[in-house]
Amino acid sequence: MIPLLVANVPWCDETEDPLPVLAHILGVRVDELSELVLIKKSLDARHKKQNWRAIYRVTVFDEEKVLGRSIPSVRAWTPRDEGRYGLDVRGPDLVENWPENIRPIVIGAGPAGLFAALYLAEAGAKVRLIERGEPVEKRIRTVSAFWRKKTTLNENSNLVFGEGGAGTFSDGKIYTRRRDGELGYIFRRLVDFGAPSSILHEAWAHLGTDKVRKILPVFRARLLELGVEAIYETTVTAFLREDDQCVGVELSDGRSLNGAPVLVAAGHSARD
Repeated sequence: MIPLLVANVPWCDETEDPLPVLAHILGVRVDELSELVLIKKSLDARHKKQNWRAIYRVTVFDEEKVLGRSIPSVRAWTPRDEGRYGLDVRGPDLVENWPENIRPIVIGAGPAGLFAALYLAEAGAKVRLIERGEPVEKRIRTVSAFWRKKTTLNENSNLVFGEGGAGTFSDGKIYTRRRDGELGYIFRRLVDFGAPSSILHEAWAHLGTDKVRKILPVFRARLLELGVEAIYETTVTAFLREDDQCVGVELSDGRSLNGAPVLVAAGHSARD
């Protein structure tokens, strides 16, 4: 059966059963719907009163019959929707036999670096993740001590540097460009690591700072479980090059690490 996308469905509250409404839109009986998933809820602000609308992923026993009616708000589900609406369940068996001689290096443990490391590790790569700041638990103590004027500024672990990036000390809004590309993968993983499942369908999804700080240790545990080597409190100072190719990095502690490709996720503040 081919899933269908049903848009612009009226939404009232969590207690109302959407099946009768969806069946009416599709022109089928309720018992002809075999699967129902809420994928987005948003407010239509064009009206003075609150007008909540929803988008559903549904499966019916005779989708050709439904699609043959050319209902404006109904279309066949596409592969792009899998990523866009948070239903991508990509797993560690995505790629088999990852080459042993290719060992990626990811610089920065903010959102981009963390998810780059996760994506590669789930594909079977042996990733090295390098972060100049501290793990989130230690970083929070460092920042709190500075705020209370008990210590001087740690130039490598502060509001913008450290595990989780600047978002660890912001309020965790995650709606910017949230429907682009395969962001469904990111939202699904956030839920796996402890984020509320509502972020998968809320148009203005929000994590919250406290929730981010609880998610990060679970995220890190998953990376370590997948074999990621996480290196904290260490800054990349230079790239190693051979024949105009980047083949590794030099670190502030004097070590050199060979590996490629090198993904730079340094954020907007680590210009050095």
